[in-house]
Amino acid sequence: MDISPLLAIPLILSPPTIDGRIGPDEWNSAAGTPGFLEASGDLAPHQTTVHAAFDEEHLYLAFVSYNDSGVKGAAKEHDSLALFQDDAFEIYLQPGSEGAPYFLFAGNALETRYDAKGLDGTWDAEWTLACHREYDTYFVAATWTAEVKIPFRSLGLKSAPADGTVWRANFCRDWTAGLAEADLPTKKGSADFGNRAETDVTEV
Repeated sequence: MDISPLLAIPLILSPPTIDGRIGPDEWNSAAGTPGFLEASGDLAPHQTTVHAAFDEEHLYLAFVSYNDSGVKGAAKEHDSLALFQDDAFEIYLQPGSEGAPYFLFAGNALETRYDAKGLDGTWDAEWTLACHREYDTYFVAATWTAEVKIPFRSLGLKSAPADGTVWRANFCRDWTAGLAEADLPTKKGSADFGNRAETDVTEV
């Protein structure tokens, strides 16, 4: 029996503006989940929230993460492996059945992007990333928000997944204070695409 986490992603009629800022009510119709685990399997002490939604052409994701020592980013070159030494996020998506190719989308707070198909880091896709950092009064601690728009055609699909389609999926948050690890999506959670505006979400 499959007891891996399941994120139910709703279809939305009004897509969010991808500008790095979580606007009022902008993601209200999206699914939202914390529940990030460390590589050891323990609950991460600093939680990241992921919002997810889709329309007929795109998958939308937003990451909201607080870091009391600031959000650090140095990598500026597209597809640079140095990005994974920064504060960064990783999105693993595996459309289709187990054994099908998986896709990796990653980014840092400088809006530097990394994308790969399986282990092929030379694969490039059309997708959008926008970020924003909100600092505390001492200009040290920061809340980092990242908004992502991935066209389904970039994943080799002609349109949005049909109602009830389930993909393997995994989200990872890398920290400069101590790097996180992410297994292949076949070992992690799933994403269920549904044509409904409100849905329940389990931890991912």
